[in-house]
Amino acid sequence: MPEDGAEVIQARLAERLGVTPVSVSEMVRRLHETGFVKFGPKRTIELTEAGMELANATVLHSTESWSAFWSTF
Repeated sequence: MPEDGAEVIQARLAERLGVTPVSVSEMVRRLHETGFVKFGPKRTIELTEAGMELANATVLHSTESWSAFWSTF
């Protein structure tokens, strides 16, 4: 979302993910409690350094997994 210029807020996350706002609220609460997100101005949601590391590792792992999968064909 930040790449499209929109602020990351719970309502936009719910819409983008196709889930209920309640589900996003619970997910964000858990991510906040574990230190992966923080709240910015106007209750925007921002990744912490730990959150960014986890996101990058997840994307890298996902990319490597898909590459490995497709290389078997």
